[in-house]
Amino acid sequence: MKKFVVFFLFVLATFSFADESVNASNIMILPFEEIGKVEAGSGEIVSTLLSYKTNPKHYLVISSEKISDSDLEKIAKGNDVLDKKLQHTFQKMDVSYVLSGTIIGFEGMIHGGYSVIDVQTGKAFLKEMVLDSKSILEFIERINHPFSEQVPDKPESNIVHYDFTVRIISGSLNGEVCQGSFSYDSSKLKKEGNEKISALEASFTFLGKTSKRKAILEFVDGKFKDIYTGGSQKGRNYGINEGFGRNQFGRNSESFIREGKSYFGYLDKKTYVDGAGTIEYIKR
Repeated sequence: MKKFVVFFLFVLATFSFADESVNASNIMILPFEEIGKVEAGSGEIVSTLLSYKTNPKHYLVISSEKISDSDLEKIAKGNDVLDKKLQHTFQKMDVSYVLSGTIIGFEGMIHGGYSVIDVQTGKAFLKEMVLDSKSILEFIERINHPFSEQVPDKPESNIVHYDFTVRIISGSLNGEVCQGSFSYDSSKLKKEGNEKISALEASFTFLGKTSKRKAILEFVDGKFKDIYTGGSQKGRNYGINEGFGRNQFGRNSESFIREGKSYFGYLDKKTYVDGAGTIEYIKR
């Protein structure tokens, strides 16, 4: 396996650096964060292969060796946002874009994804998830590499995208983190008072499985407020702002639900209320 990867790197290097452009934008591809059962060093392999596959006519890859481990950890946990200090660090190196990602080993399969952060704004503007790959090389091949060609300008559109994170704070799954996303057409809103529309697309990952969901979105004066959806995974039913009475959550840590705030709730396999989680929304 190692000999194959070394040969693969050599072949990619031969093609990738044959025609380097002086006017290329500087980018940095960080080592992917490794989660679960993945071979040690897999995150470094992913970032190295993506570096070799980058189009040198438009981009010059800057080594990530100058980025400290603490800063790498901060970026991994930063919800695709750079703080002012990190922005300054990358600006000093004349880096325009930062690509960071995650590689996850779960039940014999490789999952993960990446985001591209614009250093000038400090926010991500491109994201992709890759699920159910059988190997690291398949995972890399399935990535729609954003720097294989010139990054296009983001077109003006009525379609709005959100990501959200559920952090479970009580019950048997306490400490678990789940991810979801959805999109909607803003032209469907009157932007007056309380409105609800259907999501164009919605997905949610629970207990390691990602599924598409039907969802209702709530707005107040045109501003997004909450998503309403639910489902079942591995015999456990769950609801996001629906399917439960708020008074069913009686723990002190769950008081925010009784106060009317956004929540995630789930049942145990015997259909008793098991626990809850908080929800954080991030607009792309």
